[in-house]
Amino acid sequence: PEIIKATHHMQWLLPTPVQDEAIPLILGGGDVMVAAETGSGKTAAFGIPILQTTYETLRGEAGSKRQPTKSASRDQKAGGDALPPITLSETTRDKTFIVSGLKGSSTSSAWVGGRASLGVVKGKYYYEINVISGAVRVGWCTTAADHGCGTDSQGFGYGYTGKKANDGNFDPYGQQFGAGDYVGCYIDFNTRSISFTLNGVDCGAAFSAIPNMGNSPMFPCVTIRNGSVNF
Repeated sequence: PEIIKATHHMQWLLPTPVQDEAIPLILGGGDVMVAAETGSGKTAAFGIPILQTTYETLRGEAGSKRQPTKSASRDQKAGGDALPPITLSETTRDKTFIVSGLKGSSTSSAWVGGRASLGVVKGKYYYEINVISGAVRVGWCTTAADHGCGTDSQGFGYGYTGKKANDGNFDPYGQQFGAGDYVGCYIDFNTRSISFTLNGVDCGAAFSAIPNMGNSPMFPCVTIRNGSVNF
């Protein structure tokens, strides 16, 4: 939010061509080299995503050093990391995606979504959603992703039709799911893989050897059509 306010204050309302191409690639963890004329916006093309990535990374590291709760203390004794409270983000979502703490919902017939307030960059993490109603796709994404949860190269999702999604490709993966089901999302930075569970049953690896994984924070994300979920 602070970066958005700063760019608006400087009246940077639209990206220049070099920024439009470079920023999503950098936020996605890619290595980028740019050649452009003076005054084309190269400094901001690199500076803005560097600030964003640094902010998200330090926020996650700071969270793991906070005073743990009783449940977090038990997790730490078991070898886990303590995390700060996580909610669905009010700022990184589609306008018609309704956020209330850990509940996300939509009354739209179009797909709309958002992501969590905290991302991760290393280790192993798992979260679950409870599908209340509607069509749902859930998974992980970087800050460079749209809110489609698999409709671009920076999002990785598992949808209610039983298909996995990445880069706009929808391939058969697991069982279909719907209202009342619990879908789990697992990410392993050591093996650079993402997998899912359905009602506690492992569906197997959905995505393996993901390029550049770990170079940019990965966030829990969800997209919904006329429905709602609880995280």
